[in-house]
Amino acid sequence: MANGRFSNAEVKAGVFLTFCLGLFVAMLFVYGKVNRSWRGQRALHVVFTQVANVRQDSRVHYNGLEVGRIKSERIVQVNEEMLGNFPKLAERDLEKLPLTEEEREDLRGVSTERLDEEIRKRVLGRTVVALELEVLYEGDAKRYREDDYIRVSTSLMGEAVVEILSGSGEAIPPDSPRILIGASGDMYSDLAKSLSQVKDIV
Repeated sequence: MANGRFSNAEVKAGVFLTFCLGLFVAMLFVYGKVNRSWRGQRALHVVFTQVANVRQDSRVHYNGLEVGRIKSERIVQVNEEMLGNFPKLAERDLEKLPLTEEEREDLRGVSTERLDEEIRKRVLGRTVVALELEVLYEGDAKRYREDDYIRVSTSLMGEAVVEILSGSGEAIPPDSPRILIGASGDMYSDLAKSLSQVKDIV
């Protein structure tokens, strides 16, 4: 206005717009669309032999609750540096790693003391899919552990979700470069594999 004062209607409009802006920011926070680092956000690195339908921003669940998203995905070859960040490998990891069935059978006959070393020799140079997950830990430095079971599940609608089921092993510090081994396949591919095994037996 010419006298430099605001009318009652203009003041009300300004208050309303401010309220709407605050509500919009709050909604973004609730749905996780803004940076939530102050709540305790960290990176978690996982490799898979193969995955289906994953993409950047796919959801990550921890024991059924959404805790983050996929930050990045890339296809890489396993090198010495990556091997150095793997946890100790055991027989339970054979099905998760890029190995042939013949190699898995051979490795099952290796002694427990030598198994980790022999697996690393076979896996070196193999191709894997590396995912970087951006997840909440909210001050709980022991939430994610080296024996967590991680897989990608696909819904009937084709949406991929990274699922983390908590383990009881050694905790992974928030700034650790540790790389976990994810289980390839989902419920449907696992079911198909089981049916194939039953067919072979019959």
